[in-house]
Amino acid sequence: MLAGAATRDLGTTLLGRRLPAPLLLAPIGAADLVRRGADLLSAAAAAELGVPFVISSQGCSPMEEVAAAMGTGPRWFQLYWSTDEALVDSLLRRAEAVGAEAIVVTLDTTMVGWRPQDLDLGSLPFAQGIGIAQYTSDPRFREVVAERLAPGRAGGRPARVTPGAVRTLVSISRRHPGTLRHNLRSPEPRAAVEAFLDIYSNPGLSWDHLATLRERTRLPIVLKGILHADDARRALDLGVSAIVVSTGAGRSTGRSPHWTRCPPSAQPWARARPSSSTAVCARARTSSPRSPWGPTRSRSGGRTSTVWRSAAGAASATSWPTSWPSST
Repeated sequence: MLAGAATRDLGTTLLGRRLPAPLLLAPIGAADLVRRGADLLSAAAAAELGVPFVISSQGCSPMEEVAAAMGTGPRWFQLYWSTDEALVDSLLRRAEAVGAEAIVVTLDTTMVGWRPQDLDLGSLPFAQGIGIAQYTSDPRFREVVAERLAPGRAGGRPARVTPGAVRTLVSISRRHPGTLRHNLRSPEPRAAVEAFLDIYSNPGLSWDHLATLRERTRLPIVLKGILHADDARRALDLGVSAIVVSTGAGRSTGRSPHWTRCPPSAQPWARARPSSSTAVCARARTSSPRSPWGPTRSRSGGRTSTVWRSAAGAASATSWPTSWPSST
């Protein structure tokens, strides 16, 4: 109270860039389910506001088109680690070429959860060609598809001709590069979807994989999905620049704890580098009188709100402080 400030500055510095607000626009896969061209519209809006846009691996527009829509706006690239290492390298090179300022490696969705309702409905956007534009626009991925279609290779999975199968084929053909007329006659669009489903994510992703990243890209590395203090320390040892404390994949995996129940992964990170300005991203959380990081909530007008604060009560956002009160 009575701070005497007539104006506010919500700006913060994250990975060396000054931002107007402590916000990033998180990667959203298959956004064309909402509207065609959603990635381009969202990216342009983020650029207008100066908010970093995290380009999704499962985007519906190639990263080159997204970058063009953003102009000089800040952008990061979210990497889903493929089982094809050459594809990983290709995506990293493209991200550097389009001016990405960081690589965000998603750790929490190496496997998709068992969701009976989606299975009953056959609801998987990727199987309809929605959300695979980063792959169909990639030269290495096109090689994978060509290898799949090479003479002597086993053909695609057999499919029954049903109204649903016809709708899926049309959807795939509309979104695959090229004309609809050509794609409907070509085996390539369907082979691209099958190849994507086979290799897009690596369920065996390990710390050994991540240890190779520093030699494969010059960009800062951000790990999304870190929940435990020990993992935060290990990430630091590997030269990771930031972590995202997130259970965003809880809907997909069905096994992640709620983020309010997770230990403060950022705390050991900050203690390990007391003189650095390494940024740590996190979701909002509320402090408790009993614990500086307790999951308390407040209600107002029927809505539950959460505010993420340090033990001293100072509201924080994207960047964590590099020193902590003794009470923490």
